[in-house]
Amino acid sequence: MRLKLKDLRNYVSRIDRISICQKETLSYENFSCMQEVPAKYDEYYVYGIGAIDSEAFENGKVVDLKPHLEIMVDEKDKEE
Repeated sequence: MRLKLKDLRNYVSRIDRISICQKETLSYENFSCMQEVPAKYDEYYVYGIGAIDSEAFENGKVVDLKPHLEIMVDEKDKEE
């Protein structure tokens, strides 16, 4: 089964912090909840899901490490 990020949106808790990690570059973006994750990621394929401690921001500054649900994504399907 080829899972895309849009397929997960209804199953991820609304209170979990989310970290979206790009498989190719390992760069990431943190969000306070799934609803803040931009729709541009909806068509990305999910490569993995796990829990990490990542930066939490307040007023644009890192305030602490907080638990996040990390979702590794890529534009390419695993099968390609």
